[in-house]
Amino acid sequence: MDIVTILTLIMVSALIVIDDVTASKIKASCNKGDKLVQVSGYGQAYFNTTNVKLLKESLQGSPIFCMWKNGCKLKVPKGTNKPKKLWFKDNMRCLKNETRLYDLITTNIFQTARLATLAKTIVVRSHKKFPWNYALCEEATTYSLNFSTAENHIGKFKVVLQIVSVDLDRKYDSLSLKNKDRSFDIKEGSKIVMPITNLDYVRLEFTSFRPRNRMGCLTSAYKGFLFCMKLVENTQQHVGRICDEVMDNVAVKIWVKKKSQKAKTNKKNKRDETPEKKRVAWKLHTDMASPDLQWLIIRNNSSFLLKGNGQTYSREQNNLKSKNSFRYNGLVNRQTVGVVPAKDGKGVVLVTKKSKAGKRPGSSYNKVELKRGSRQTFSTIRKTLRNNSYRKDLKMAAVRRASALLKSQKPVVVKKSGLKSK
Repeated sequence: MDIVTILTLIMVSALIVIDDVTASKIKASCNKGDKLVQVSGYGQAYFNTTNVKLLKESLQGSPIFCMWKNGCKLKVPKGTNKPKKLWFKDNMRCLKNETRLYDLITTNIFQTARLATLAKTIVVRSHKKFPWNYALCEEATTYSLNFSTAENHIGKFKVVLQIVSVDLDRKYDSLSLKNKDRSFDIKEGSKIVMPITNLDYVRLEFTSFRPRNRMGCLTSAYKGFLFCMKLVENTQQHVGRICDEVMDNVAVKIWVKKKSQKAKTNKKNKRDETPEKKRVAWKLHTDMASPDLQWLIIRNNSSFLLKGNGQTYSREQNNLKSKNSFRYNGLVNRQTVGVVPAKDGKGVVLVTKKSKAGKRPGSSYNKVELKRGSRQTFSTIRKTLRNNSYRKDLKMAAVRRASALLKSQKPVVVKKSGLKSK
C-alpha cells in the first residue's frame, strides 16, 4: 500500500463517527504525574493500514499515543477490551516521579552530570518519541552523556547497566559504555557491570555514521534504546533488576457506557445544527498523528514540492530555506519560524506558530513587524528564538533570511563611470 493510500485512509478514518450501541473505553494512567514508558511488546504494529475500519481502530487504540500523552482514554472495539488491558499491564510501566530520565539523542549532543546522580537508578532512552523510529540522518554525529568521577569512587564502586531494549541500525550506528580505555558494547539482552578504576568520565556514547543520501534513512524501522543505570559498591555481589526499583504497574480501567436512544437523537440533532466547517475542524484533531508520522506521509507527496537541478525544494510558508526536510518544514512541526517581507516593502515580519492553536488555523500564528534597522532586527530575532527556547536550531537560518530580504529592499545605486566623453 503506497503512502497516498495511507494518507487517504487516515483522513477518512478521522471523519468517521462511532455509532455503536455500546462504547468500550480503556483508561491507562500513572499516579502523581509519573511518566508512562513502554518496556516490552515493541513488535506490535502501531497502525493497521489494511482498510479504513482497521486503521480507525488502530488510531483510536494505539498505545504509542497513550505513552506520548502520558496517560489517555482509548476507544477499543467491543470484545477486545480485556486483551488490551492485559497488554497494558504486561508492556507498560510508570516511571516514578523522582527518577531522572535522560534522552541521549537531543539538540544538546554533549551532556554532563555527576556520578553521585547514579546513587539512585536513572533511566536513559534514545529519544523522546521512543519506541518510534529515531530517524537519524546525519553524518558522523556523536551524542554523549558523561558522569564525572571522584577519588572516593575509584576501586570502591561499580556502574551497573540493565538493558530494557536496544534496536539500532548496527551497520551505521553504535552504542557503548566507556571509562577511559575500557569500552563495553551495549547489545540487546545483556547486563553490563563496569568497575570504576580512574578519574576519567563514565561515558554513554551513541555514534551515527549514516550517509544523508542513503536510501530509506528516514523510513527505517529502528526504534532506539531504553536502559537503567545505577552506582553500587563493589562489595555488593548480587545486583537484582535495578529497573524494578523505579517502575510501577500502570493503572488500567475498563468501562462500558450504554447510549440511550434519546441521547443518540439529541446528539444527532446537535450535530446537524453545527456548520459543516466547524464539524470537520472538530473531528480533525491536530494530535491525531505525530509530526514524524505526518512527515513520512507528505515528504514525497505534497503540492508544494518543486524539483530542479537534482534537488527537491518545498514552497510552503515558514520554510526558511525552502528545503524539503523535516527540520525546515512549515506544515508538520508544532513550532515553526518564518521571515517574510513587510507589506510596504520596508522591513521584515517574524512569523512564529502557536503550538497550542492547532484547531484554529486562522489565529495560530504570531506576526511581529521589525523595521528598526538591520542590527535591531537581527538582535530581536536572536532573542526571540534563544531566550524563549523556541526553535533555537533555526536562529541562524532566520537571521540569514532576514539579512537577504533587507539587502534586497535597499535602493540600487548606479555608479557613474569616471570616463569623460570626447
